[in-house]
Amino acid sequence: MTRLISCRKCGKVGPKATCDACALPVKRERARVREQSRPTPSQRGYGTDWRRLRAAVLERDGHCCQDCGTDGRPDNPLTADHVLAKSRSGTDEPSNLPTRCKRCHGHKTARDQRNGLVEW
Repeated sequence: MTRLISCRKCGKVGPKATCDACALPVKRERARVREQSRPTPSQRGYGTDWRRLRAAVLERDGHCCQDCGTDGRPDNPLTADHVLAKSRSGTDEPSNLPTRCKRCHGHKTARDQRNGLVEW
């Protein structure tokens, strides 16, 4: 049986110390601050040259994910992913850039994070 407690902010009874309605504005503010402090894509090396390279990589790979073979959909778009992350001295050489769908890219990134291969 789930123990019910009162929200710290509004007093609404539920399973958490802070209800979802009270937690959402805090989450949004944290995300806004995080996004403001992050360099722009161009500052991170993803400007016009990157967009051209990405298009060439997608074309080279036949617009298919090299892990699962999907052709990309609006809910699972394709991207050019760095095998060796730029933060770990990876390059933008085409040999370091397979096409991956968003889902496979997320799985690969999570695996790299677990193994300490990605620096944030």
